[in-house]
Amino acid sequence: MLPILPRRAMAGTLFALAMLAAPLLSQAQNPGRPTPLLTADQRREIIEGVATEITDHYVEADTARMIAAIVRSRLEAGAYDKASTVYDLAEMVTTDLRRVNGDLHLSLRYDPDGLVAGSGPMIIRRGGPGDPAAGAPPDGAAVPGRRVIVGGPGDGGPPGAGGAPMIRRQVGPGPGGDDSNSPRVREAREKNFGLGKAEILPGNVGYLEINAFMEAPGMEDALVGALKFLERTDAMIIDVRRNGGGSGNMSHLVFSHYLGDKPVPTINVKSREEGMSREQESYAEVPGPRRPDVPLYVLTSRNTGSAAEEFSFVLKNLGRATLVGDRTGGAGHMVGFFPVPHGFAVGVSQTRVSDPRTGAEWEGVGVQPDVKCAPEKALDLAHVAALRTIAAKADDRRKLALEMTAEWVEARVNAEKVSPERLSAYAGSYEGDREVKLEGGKLVYRRRGGLQMEMTPLGGGRFALGGEARITFPAGSPSPNFTVERADGSSGTYTRLTGHLQKD
Repeated sequence: MLPILPRRAMAGTLFALAMLAAPLLSQAQNPGRPTPLLTADQRREIIEGVATEITDHYVEADTARMIAAIVRSRLEAGAYDKASTVYDLAEMVTTDLRRVNGDLHLSLRYDPDGLVAGSGPMIIRRGGPGDPAAGAPPDGAAVPGRRVIVGGPGDGGPPGAGGAPMIRRQVGPGPGGDDSNSPRVREAREKNFGLGKAEILPGNVGYLEINAFMEAPGMEDALVGALKFLERTDAMIIDVRRNGGGSGNMSHLVFSHYLGDKPVPTINVKSREEGMSREQESYAEVPGPRRPDVPLYVLTSRNTGSAAEEFSFVLKNLGRATLVGDRTGGAGHMVGFFPVPHGFAVGVSQTRVSDPRTGAEWEGVGVQPDVKCAPEKALDLAHVAALRTIAAKADDRRKLALEMTAEWVEARVNAEKVSPERLSAYAGSYEGDREVKLEGGKLVYRRRGGLQMEMTPLGGGRFALGGEARITFPAGSPSPNFTVERADGSSGTYTRLTGHLQKD
């Protein structure tokens, strides 16, 4: 998770979107460290610290006072007396913080090592001449389209330093990076910066799974490697169904690869904090292949949160991607973490984020998909849509192969029911060393010595062998033969040699 810098390092910065919090609070308890207990005086000091930080920094002043009043009244009513441990209190207070408006970025966390509050540089934005928020890059000359990470105390700066944050490093095209071995950076590397699968699906459709936006040194190299692997695909699917958020900069970096090189407004940021309100743009320079015209699909779910919602929000608003799945979680604020007494940190929503053209937000309502479906079906449906988009521009030879692949993928979504008796009638040995077997209630096909393939029912005695071929059985029990239609346009009919070959 990439939180925002603490308040002492806030001047002139644009903050990253934080991870979507769990329904209550998910905090790892260190089994090697005793669970601290809390006294009544400690609980009071913690709650007062929480209320003060929210009052001072929450994006809406009136709402801030209401939230602070709730936790103070709950303290006075004795609601937190049952919270003897730090983890009990964190969970109870988190629930109460979200009671007013359901803001999922509000949270109380036990953070004795300061890994959340004041954890280092989080803010990356495009640099350019006359951009006081970005400052000047290390070489002394601001470069339009490059991004500058802005750091502050806790990241090489003097403790308690104020004023403009220091420039830590420049990233993007050109040299840059550091060898930080902080727990946050180690976690990002261990999780491959949130990048999951990179795969080429049948029909030359690219698939990239991003389970978090984990900004850390090395992220750009990992992202570029994935994008280069997929750069020759004819359509792209990006899966953020399991992505709770993270770095807004990484979100911008990924989607900028699918926009033109002329920066366009992406989000508008509003805050009570001085210097934080601004309009953000896409990047003029990106380190990997830029593909502004490739058909693009984004998979979403209720677990898509925060920076992953920004990712979906921007691409949908710009008309650049088709969103497939369920609406997103509705966590549309940027969050800062502030230390409070006795080793805690409170997450406070410091900004509102909106579309710079319409003013629309996703906080509380999520981002609506263009094709609404159960999230578990989203990949197949997006794959079918991509195949048909590619097929519409393909020549006749390739069009048949793409249509056969689309039919097979769609059949997996809307599975045809075939009775066991009917399936059994198709099983047998056929000429040309071909076998059809019934295994586990499904038909499989194999030419002797080859790998067997599952046969997907298409209806009416027709089955798909992936996107490679269709098999059709005539009526009869057992069926006397079958016909194969191949993606290259050839076909053949094969006569039964034996009776049933069942393995159930």
